[in-house]
Amino acid sequence: MADDSINLSIPSLQLTTLDTPEQLSPKKKRKAKKPSASSIDTLRSGPDGDSVIVKQKFPPLPSGNTPKSPSKSKAKSTPLKKGKKKVVVEQENPDSDLEQMDVSWEKAVETARGLPEGATSSDDEMKAGSDQEADGEKPKKKKLKVLKAAAKQFKKLTGEGAANGVGKKRKMEDETEEKGKDSTKKVKLVELKTKERKKLRKKSNESYEITERAKELWEDLRRFELTPEKRQEMSKELYGIIKGKASRLIYAHDTSRVIQCLLKYGTQTYKDALFEELKDEIPKLMISKYAKYFVRRLLKYGTKVQRNFVFSQMKGNICRFIKHAQAGEIVEYAFNEFANVSERTAMIEEFFGPCYQLYKTPELTTLKEIIANNADKQEVILRNMKETLSVLVDKNVLQHSIVHYVFMEYFTHATPEARSEMIEILRESAIHMLHTREGARVAMLCLWHGSAKDRKVMVRSFKTFVKRICLEEYGHMVLLAAFDSIDDTKVMQKVILDEIVKDLPDIITDQFGRKVVLYLLCPRNPLHFHPDVMKVINQGDENTQSKKDVAIRRRELLDAVSKPLVQYVAEHCREIVTDNASLLTLLAIITHTKADPTTAMQAISKIASEPFTAGSLENMHIVEHTAGHLTLKKLILNDAERMKAGEKVIFSCILLDILPEGALKSWAACNRGCFILIHLIELNHPDVSPRVKEELKPVKASLKKMKLKGAQILLKKLS
Repeated sequence: MADDSINLSIPSLQLTTLDTPEQLSPKKKRKAKKPSASSIDTLRSGPDGDSVIVKQKFPPLPSGNTPKSPSKSKAKSTPLKKGKKKVVVEQENPDSDLEQMDVSWEKAVETARGLPEGATSSDDEMKAGSDQEADGEKPKKKKLKVLKAAAKQFKKLTGEGAANGVGKKRKMEDETEEKGKDSTKKVKLVELKTKERKKLRKKSNESYEITERAKELWEDLRRFELTPEKRQEMSKELYGIIKGKASRLIYAHDTSRVIQCLLKYGTQTYKDALFEELKDEIPKLMISKYAKYFVRRLLKYGTKVQRNFVFSQMKGNICRFIKHAQAGEIVEYAFNEFANVSERTAMIEEFFGPCYQLYKTPELTTLKEIIANNADKQEVILRNMKETLSVLVDKNVLQHSIVHYVFMEYFTHATPEARSEMIEILRESAIHMLHTREGARVAMLCLWHGSAKDRKVMVRSFKTFVKRICLEEYGHMVLLAAFDSIDDTKVMQKVILDEIVKDLPDIITDQFGRKVVLYLLCPRNPLHFHPDVMKVINQGDENTQSKKDVAIRRRELLDAVSKPLVQYVAEHCREIVTDNASLLTLLAIITHTKADPTTAMQAISKIASEPFTAGSLENMHIVEHTAGHLTLKKLILNDAERMKAGEKVIFSCILLDILPEGALKSWAACNRGCFILIHLIELNHPDVSPRVKEELKPVKASLKKMKLKGAQILLKKLS
C-alpha cells in the first residue's frame, strides 16, 4: 500500500485523515479543503448521522503486517453531506497508546487499521495501490476487504475477548456502572414527583402521625348522621390526640379545621379545655389566616364569659386590628353579631383618640354626648378621628360597618372645612360603603356637601355598579340623593341612567330598584315613598352646592328615561298587568312620562280584547284577574285627570276602539267586569260613556236577574 493514509468506509461510517499540524494553519483546521469527486464516492456518514471530530493517536500495527509508512501521514479532508458532521483522525506518532473514543464505530475502524485477514503484505502491492490512487483509480476490491475486516473487528470489540483489550475495558466499565446503579443512594426531592415530594415533606414533620389520625377522626366527626353517643366518643379520642398540642396545630390550614370542629361538636368540657389552652394567644390567632376561624367559632359557640374575654383581648387594639386583613373580619363579626350597646360604644370610642382606648365612658353612648360634656375636647377628638380615618380609606377596610359608624360620627360633627377635606379623600372609595345604613348616609353627605368635582368623581366611580346600587336596601337612596343634587344631568345620563335603562327589567321588578324608577317619574310622592325616607332625603335641600332649578333638573332626567320606560311597558305588558307590585309603577309611567304612551295603552287593550269567559280558571282574563282588573280600573280613573290636563291620548278611547263587538256584554257577566263598565260610564267622556250604554242595552234584562253588587249598580247607571 502507498505511504498515504488508508481511507476506510463502511455503511454509516467514515474515516479520513487530515494534513499534519505543521502543514495546516489554524484557519485550515476550521475549514478543510474541498476534496475531489472520487474521494466523495467512497465516504459514508456516521452511524447516527452525526459524529464528533476526534484526534486520536494510533497503537503500533501488528508485527509482520506493518507496511512501510512514514512517521507522519497526510490526506486531504473530505466534506460530508449536508447536515452531517465528519470524523477526522490525525496521526502524529504511530508508537502512541490507544485512547478510547466515544463512538463505537470509530473504535472499530481504529482497530482495523492494521491489515485485516486476507490482505497482502507486499510493499509492491501497497505501492501499486497508492499509485493507482494517485492516478485516480479506485482499488475497489481491496477496499471491500478492508470494510469487511472493519465490520468483523467491530463485532469483536462489542463482544467478549475483544482484541487490544478495548472490549474488555468497555465491559469492565459497564459492570462498574451496573454496580453503581445497584448501590443505595439518597433520593433527591428534585427527582420525585410533586405528590411524592409533598408527602415526604409532611412525613418529615414530627406531628405527621398525630395530624393524620386527627384528620381521620375529623372526617367522621363532622357527619350529620353521626349519633350523639358516637360523636361524644370520637370527640374524646380527638381531644386526647391534640391535648397540649393545640397551640402548634391551630395555625395550619387542615389541623385548624379539626380544632374548630371539636369546638363545635365537643362537650363543654373540651371547649373549656381548648379555651384555657389558647386564650393567651387570641390576639395572635386573630391575625392568622387560618387560626382566626377559631376565634370566630369561640364567639359563636363559647360561653358568655369566654365571649367577654375575647372582647377584652380586643380592647385597646381595635384601630390596629381593623386595618389588618384577617383581624378586621373578626372585629367586624364581633361588632355586628355579638356586641351589645355598651360594647359597640366602647369599640367606636377607640377611634376618638388614645385616651379613649384605655378609659371608657359607659354613661356616654355617642360622640354628641361626649362633646356636650367636654366641649373643649371636640377639636382634639375630631383631629384624632381624621388621622385614623384617612388611613382606613381602603377597599377592604371600608367594607366594615364599624368604619361606617365612625365616618358617620365624624361627618355629623366636623366643621365644613374639615368635612370638605374628608370628602376629597373619600370620594373615589365611597362606592364600597353603600351596603349599610350608615355607609349610605355618609355617601349621601358627600354628594350633598361635596364640590362639583367631588360629585363628578364620585358618580363616575359608580359606573358598572349602578344595577347593584339600585338593588341595595340602603344604597338606592344614594341615587335618590344624586338625582336631587347633581346639576350635570349629562353625566348623570351617561353614567347612571343609561345603565338603569339597560338593566330595566331586573331593576323595575325589584322592591328597591322600583323606588329609583318611581323617583325619576314622580319624586317625593307620598303614594310611593315613606315619610321617614322623605325626612332623610329632605336634608339635602339645604346644601349650597346645587345651583340649577329643581324643576329643570327633574325634567331633564325624566326626558332621558321616558321613552325607554314606555317601550318596556309595551314589550312586557302581560307580566306587568298581572303583577300587583307593578301596578303603581305602570300607572306612574303612563301618567308622568313625557313620551307618547299610546303604544303602552294599545298593548294593554290588546290583552283586554282577548275572549272572555266568566269563571274560567285556566286562562284567567285581565277583567277577572286580581291585579288585572285593578289595572284597568286605575287607568280609566286616570283618564279623568288626563282630560283635566288637556291630554289628547285617553286610555278608554283606545280600549273601546280595540275591543271586538260584544266584549262589553261578556264583561257584564262577572262582578269585577261590571265595576269596570261602571267606571267607563262615570268617565263622562263624549266618545266613551254613550257608546258603553248603547252596547249594554241588550243585557238589561239579564242584569235584573243577577244578584251581584256590581250588576245592580250597573243597571242603575244604564237606567
